[in-house]
Amino acid sequence: LKSAAPSRGTLAQLALDDPDKYKELTAQAESLRARGVVRSLEEANQFVFAMQSAGAGDEIETFARAKRVGLMQDPSSMIAAAAGIRESFGQDAGSFKDLVNRSLVASASSPAKAEELLRGAGKAGVAAKQQGISVDELLSLTSILATAKGGADEGGQRAAALLSALAIAEPERDSRGRVKKDSFLKESLRGRTIEDIASDEQFRTATPAQLQQFLKSKEAVEGFSVAMEQVAKLREQTPRIRRGMEENKLERGIAIVEGDPRAMAAARVEEAAGSLEIARLKRGQESLQVDALIMEGQRTIEETPQQSLFKRM
Repeated sequence: LKSAAPSRGTLAQLALDDPDKYKELTAQAESLRARGVVRSLEEANQFVFAMQSAGAGDEIETFARAKRVGLMQDPSSMIAAAAGIRESFGQDAGSFKDLVNRSLVASASSPAKAEELLRGAGKAGVAAKQQGISVDELLSLTSILATAKGGADEGGQRAAALLSALAIAEPERDSRGRVKKDSFLKESLRGRTIEDIASDEQFRTATPAQLQQFLKSKEAVEGFSVAMEQVAKLREQTPRIRRGMEENKLERGIAIVEGDPRAMAAARVEEAAGSLEIARLKRGQESLQVDALIMEGQRTIEETPQQSLFKRM
């Protein structure tokens, strides 16, 4: 994200001398302060500038609500974390809200925070796009590698190394351009999913020396080894992350904390059916779970004769 002093002058620059646009931006900032989303007009200006300059201007309201109810301490930081994926995948990445919802699902099975996973996956965004895998598989791979290697940064580095190696891997050819008989690869791997490659017996039975020669770097080999070990999880988790856009955990979490009766009723039905998975939203030095916030926001329900079905996980 671009950085600038949190001033009205900054918003004027963003408006590009369009008085109507400037009026719209200042109105957004004043509304944020008036509703208690931020404490000062300067902070409001900075919030609007960060969101607008990242291309998330039409999503300000969603992230402002998330901040106001306490689900996000710094939405601008979350947007910045997702920017790498958006820059690499463009419209294929979906909205910033879509990316947050998917990262919440990915975070639920990893010690890494949702924001950290977005930032880590962003490191591998260009390579993932070159290889031809989806955002969902990229987040799934980063989550799995983060769990195995101690953090989202480490996971992102290995995902980037692995995907870069796969995207450029080609069979060895003779002077006439024909694939050599002893070439480890018989065809390019570009366009194949990580799940597909990691399930392929040719690679699963390869020697460490063959993998090193094929993938070149230690980080790529480490990433691929984990992917092969966790291929079943990769297969199961990737479509679940994709469904995160439809489940819209962020909006639902906001609505529940705000006390929306329809959102609460829907959540109780799902909980009773045993199908509700409440993902963690982690920030700063704290680990903030959406289910814990929902419990906090359920006091009005718990004070009624109806028994709340929400449980701490």
